[in-house]
Amino acid sequence: MELSDKEIGLVKSAIRERKSKHLVQLFLLVLMLITVLCMYLGYIDSKEFAYAAIALIIATISHNYHYKSASYDQLLDILSKRIPDNSIEGQVSSLQKEI
Repeated sequence: MELSDKEIGLVKSAIRERKSKHLVQLFLLVLMLITVLCMYLGYIDSKEFAYAAIALIIATISHNYHYKSASYDQLLDILSKRIPDNSIEGQVSSLQKEI
């Protein structure tokens, strides 16, 4: 399956964005755990913990909307152009089983 330079760039940018998204999610999870640990050890009180927890939850939820990576539809369009029509249904069903 041969891809054009533009298509390869789109796929690579989607991979980079996915990796950076996972790193930010891991960072936010560590911050949440540190916040819980600080409250447990008495470094912050429950009111400060509530503010920190709300801020981290908002950051986690809004994190998905800040990244401008390739959309799922764009990547599927690239793959659908490269796969023969008669084999798409079999491959889609096998991908759905994996998911």
